Parts: sequence; structure tokens; C-alpha cells
Amino acid sequence: MISRLSHRRSNGKCLYLQIELKDDKHVVFTSSIYLQDMIGQVPRSDFPFKTTIVKVNDHFEFT
Repeated sequence: MISRLSHRRSNGKCLYLQIELKDDKHVVFTSSIYLQDMIGQVPRSDFPFKTTIVKVNDHFEFT
């Protein structure tokens, strides 16, 4: 189910994340420029890694 689809602040790219929520694994698709920029700063040698996603004002960030 899609609850909201917006092209606001989109660069046309999609980030695919595997997340764990309450011990269940899920796949999330996002066009968030903030998350794309942040994950682009992680060296490939550090993948996979664990982090927390938090809402900061009107967007989400990795901690």
C-alpha cells in the first residue's frame, strides 16, 4: 500500500533498504535525497551496517 507519493525534492533515484522492525525484516523503497546522500558517504567496505532512521523536522536521517 502506498500512503503518499511525492516528487518533491526528488532526484529521480530510488534507494532500496532492508530494515528490521520488531524482529521482522522489510524492504523499503525511498527517493529521499537526505538518506541517499548520507548512505553515499558510507564506504562500500562498511556494508552491511546497522543504523537507526529518525525523523528530523520534515525528513528522515540515519543516526
